[in-house]
Amino acid sequence: MKNISFLIIILFSSFLSGQTWNNLINTELSSGPVLFSDNIANQYGINVIYLDDLAAELNYVLLSASGEVLRQVTLDDEAYYASIVGDDDNLFAIYVKAGSVRVLRSTDLFDNWDDISPSYANDVPMFSTPEERYPESNLVTYYQPLDAAYNNGRFHIA
Repeated sequence: MKNISFLIIILFSSFLSGQTWNNLINTELSSGPVLFSDNIANQYGINVIYLDDLAAELNYVLLSASGEVLRQVTLDDEAYYASIVGDDDNLFAIYVKAGSVRVLRSTDLFDNWDDISPSYANDVPMFSTPEERYPESNLVTYYQPLDAAYNNGRFHIA
């Protein structure tokens, strides 16, 4: 019985000191339909990358925890698929353009982005019909996703 009482006290105290969520935040951002988006949080805020479907623009936005836009830039005007990885000092925007994998890196608080795209990552299949991808269903998927990770100073992409 002592163990159960102790466990209940621990659970109750961790409930009282637990982290709380902010309320829903409206940002100043506006765009057409978003095709892909990804985000990563670090000490500077919430880093968001997204593709505006109508304009095919790859956009980067740095938001505060309260939703204030701290930085906003269009990284490319013709992109498919978007992902972002990194840490406090390095951000990598990964996307596909004209059938090639593109990688942009920022190391200066996200003001400038350097193109570090691999030269061998060409002919990435981006479009396929649903029948080719999922013949047993009517599921529509048009873009080939990529995956990336950044850990201990090493960037990996698959």
